Amino acid sequence: MTGMPDPGQTWAGAALVFVAIWVVMMVAMMLPSLLPVLRRSPHPATLAAGYFFVWAVFGTFAYLVDSLLRRESLHSATFSYALSITPAAALVCVGFVQFTGWKLRHLASCRECAPATLGARQAWRDGIRLGLHCCQCCVALMTLLFVIGMMNVWAMALVAILISLERLLPRPEAIVRANGVLIVALGTILTLHALS
Repeated sequence: MTGMPDPGQTWAGAALVFVAIWVVMMVAMMLPSLLPVLRRSPHPATLAAGYFFVWAVFGTFAYLVDSLLRRESLHSATFSYALSITPAAALVCVGFVQFTGWKLRHLASCRECAPATLGARQAWRDGIRLGLHCCQCCVALMTLLFVIGMMNVWAMALVAILISLERLLPRPEAIVRANGVLIVALGTILTLHALS
């Protein structure tokens, strides 16, 4: 139960621990696909700091939502049952995002990011902008990670590979669609399993 603090731990303390682990996990997952951009930047550390700051905010938001949902599920059997089905059903929905022009536009922004040479402040802004595009581009793949298990090393490795394939291979449209098929199929299987 990701959103629940350990005995004797405050919610704030649990959130800080989660976000710290989340950022380390994001660095491990996203760095391979981020390296080409960092190599082109005169301020790679600052750009990376802005990029991973966005992912830290994303992780904080995910933790808060997860905490609220899980706390509510402790007080309602109906809500708890709905919560057991919702992630898999959401996976089906976000899997279809992989087939949209919206996904391809954000992916293109991630792949074609040209870091500015105007100083560290602009590098920070470039990192923020790239992080925002990346969060939107990866919504389906990150949902896959949440459903399989955020702290599952194999899930992290799978998602990192899928993200890197989309970002680094030439002509990524086929990879994006193949990932979409994988996500929708897995979400359908998990939803049917949860309903049975």
